Amino acid sequence: AERNLSDLSTKNHASAGFQIEGDMKRLPIATVIVTVICFAVLPAAAQQETILSGEIESGGYGAPEVKLSWLDGETAVLVGGRGGWIINHIFVLGGAGYGYATAHYIDDVEHDFSSRLEGGYGVLLLEYYVPPNRAVHFTVSSLIGAGGMALLEGHRSDWHGHTIDETAFFVAEPGAGIAMNVTTFFRIGVEASYRFVVGSKLIGFQDSDLSGAAVV
Repeated sequence: AERNLSDLSTKNHASAGFQIEGDMKRLPIATVIVTVICFAVLPAAAQQETILSGEIESGGYGAPEVKLSWLDGETAVLVGGRGGWIINHIFVLGGAGYGYATAHYIDDVEHDFSSRLEGGYGVLLLEYYVPPNRAVHFTVSSLIGAGGMALLEGHRSDWHGHTIDETAFFVAEPGAGIAMNVTTFFRIGVEASYRFVVGSKLIGFQDSDLSGAAVV
């Protein structure tokens, strides 16, 4: 029995040794295959296309804004600002936010009290300059984001007035304008846009009542 086990052990060792030796012979072949595949993939990765290529020049800006607009058929003034990252002097990625500075009162004759509208919105800013290096050039912008509007009881001076109703909404505001480079770091311009409000559910108002043109 001992001899048989010894022979079996010897055979197993021999078989294992042969298997290991065979695996060691196959290992360099597998390594070569993996290396060839890696070097074949590298040129393809090097040729990958990107939206921004070459040397990228970065800058930034921030500016306060006062917008003349309309709300529920009345003249409205919005106060806020915008700012962003300027890429290669031609494209801006940033943000903006505005709130209504004017009071908009609604007289409820049936219930004998007055209420007012309050609200604002914050957006992602995408802006494009055409052509950017000219002293006077055109701008195309798109504002996309969300906002809110509330219907409050009483006047602004009355801090005890409660909220009658409030709503959130989606807002998109495309615009176009003209700008002038006064210096290398100072620019002025004028822009016209239209604010599209979608999804508002304020009592007594429709999306069109909260939408409107604007000039800044």
